[in-house]
Amino acid sequence: MRVVWTEQALERLQEIEDFISSDSPERAARFIAKLLERGDSLTSFPAVGRQVPELGANAIREVLEGNYRIVYRLTHERIEILTVFEGHRLLPADDITPKAQDTWCSESNASLHLATLVKMSAADAVHVKMCGF
Repeated sequence: MRVVWTEQALERLQEIEDFISSDSPERAARFIAKLLERGDSLTSFPAVGRQVPELGANAIREVLEGNYRIVYRLTHERIEILTVFEGHRLLPADDITPKAQDTWCSESNASLHLATLVKMSAADAVHVKMCGF
């Protein structure tokens, strides 16, 4: 089973990076790398996450990384990361409804080394992970 990240999830990662970067760009890059790794790790045990309390749907689950929630949908073919957001908030309904312009990113490249990710922005790291460049 493979992990794909929605455009919505990638936008949320960029917002998180922008927020943390105001204090420390290096720390922001490391944290985004941790979030990406946590999402990608779902390939080993896709059902490890709990059901999202706001929804109660078995197919939509979440895992936690620090204070952040990574919400994903299980299908027969893949794990779709729908959104990432600060864990003290309720799930924004718009974050789980695919938009017409929402696109699925290709499978991430799990072999990318963390040290490489720390040296680039989240957007660049996501591009590298998604496209394998």
